[in-house]
Parts: sequence; structure tokens; C-alpha cells
Amino acid sequence: MKKFLIKTALIFVIFAILYIPAYSILNMIADKDSQEASDFEYLKTTEIKFNEIDNYKDIDILFVGSSHTYRSFDPRIFSKEGLKVFNIGTSSQTCMQSWFLIDRYIDALNPKCVVYDLFPDLMNNKGEESTIDFISSNFEHNQAMWEWTKLKMAMCTKNMYTINKWIYKAFQRHILRKENQIQTIKDDELRIRNERYIKGGFVERDLEYYDLSYDNRIDTTCKLGTMQMMFLRKTINLLKDKGINYLLVETPVPSVLYNSYDDHDKYTEKISEYGTFYDYNIRLKLNDSLDFYDSHHLNQNGVAKYDSLLIKDLYELKYIGDYVH
Repeated sequence: MKKFLIKTALIFVIFAILYIPAYSILNMIADKDSQEASDFEYLKTTEIKFNEIDNYKDIDILFVGSSHTYRSFDPRIFSKEGLKVFNIGTSSQTCMQSWFLIDRYIDALNPKCVVYDLFPDLMNNKGEESTIDFISSNFEHNQAMWEWTKLKMAMCTKNMYTINKWIYKAFQRHILRKENQIQTIKDDELRIRNERYIKGGFVERDLEYYDLSYDNRIDTTCKLGTMQMMFLRKTINLLKDKGINYLLVETPVPSVLYNSYDDHDKYTEKISEYGTFYDYNIRLKLNDSLDFYDSHHLNQNGVAKYDSLLIKDLYELKYIGDYVH
């Protein structure tokens, strides 16, 4: 038995020694040209925001969620009301990623309130896309912490492509010492093409209007996955333990998407069990063509209307103090 275990361990070690560099080298050959060409063709919002987050502490509001979050909550609008905010929303962020981020940053940011956006389409998602977004991002500080967090995210997805992606990137960064140039923000904003990253975690898109003629959406079901609900519970329990106010929200989407959910009432009922839940598709009447730029996201007109109502609601809930204006 002892000899068998030793042989098994040796086989595993030899496999790891051969597999990791071989896989990493093949990946580098495959994506070298595309990576170099795309490095500065788009905003790497996850990379930018978590390279500036250490500049923030004792904030009023922390925003958490997917692209619906980082494209909807504009720090400049909240600043006009004297509110200091930070937005840790990332592309396709699920409750799993939200848990790791809040657990890591809640004490340092010390928010009075957390606004947690829950997009129905991501509540049964395994989190592969968001995890790969983090794995592909380079961070200047706390690199060991970030590598460990990325690995935990990858393992939670139970997806071999995602896990292999972490192996490749970790080998590239820490063994070969090869990193692409990190996107950072030096002034108040960073513009690439038709988008601007605004300090505090928000991305503003040049004003565009949603063309409804391209949307042929079919009915869909709001599914609440076991893993995502487990991480949602962990996050809510953490916020309660720390005595931090939180508001669960559903950010407005065009009515053609919202009306495609055939069981949204059950979704609302279930999410409401975890705390105060405001569905802004109901609370705020927007125009599909004038207030959105695509089938998911508000344009700047819609952002201004949404943020103004949210500020009013947070004051009425007394989550950020008393309104003094």
C-alpha cells in the first residue's frame, strides 16, 4: 500500500511538472499576437479599478454586481450630494465573485451601506466568464492575495478551461515573469475608443440609443442556482455581522428583456427573503429607446435618472444618514 501511494504521488508530481509548463507554453504560442494587439484596444475595467481601490476608505456606499453595476452607478452624481462611493462591479460578476470581493475589501472600505445588484440572468451562472476576467487582469499590489483569490474563484467554477487558464496565467506571471502592461488611471478618467473609465469604478459610454429592431428575445426563466444562493447568504450574513446597511436592487433593463421573464414574481419573492429588495424596473419608468444603449445597459440619460432615485431611496431608508439639502 505504501509503495502504491508513493508511486501515485510520483506520477502526480511528474504530471504536474510536465503539464504546467507544456500547457502554458502552448497557450502563449496560441494567443501571443492577439493579446499584444488587444492590450489597449478596450478598457480593462477590472484591472483599473482594483489597482486604484486602495486609495479609498470610509466610504458612504459600496456598489457590488455585474456590468449593470459598473455601468449604472456614476460616482460623479453621488459626489454632488456629498457622498463618497466606490464601485466593485465587474463583467458578469456572480454572487460567488461578489463574496470574495466583499470579504476582502469590506473592512478597508468601511462603507455605511452596500448596494448589491442582482441580475436574474446570472443567478444560475457558474461564474466562468467573470473568473477569467479576474485571471486575465494584472494587479500591482497584493499579488499573492490576488493569485490565491483567483484560484479559489476558478475552483468554484469546477470548469477545467477556467482552472487551466489560471495555471497558464500564474505560470506566465510568476515563473516566466512575463506580464502585459497594466492599465492604470492617473487623472480623473481614462478614455479608450467610445468609453471612459471614471475614478471610483464607473464606465461611461458615449451617448448612444438602443435600436429595438435588433432584439428578438424569447421567454426565459429566472433560475436561482444552489452555488450562487449559498454565496449570497454568506455575503448577507457577513454584512449583518458587521452591522452594515445593505439594499438589494435589480437595475433597470429594457422592457423587452424584463417582460421575457416568465416567473419574475417568484424571483422577487425569493430574493426579498434576504433583505430589502427594490426592483427599479418597477420603481422607475424609463424609455427603452432613449434611456438605454443596448439590451442590458443604461445610457447616461438613464444613469442620471436611476442614480437620482436611488440616492433619494437610500436617504429615505436612512442607510446613509439624514438628507440635509
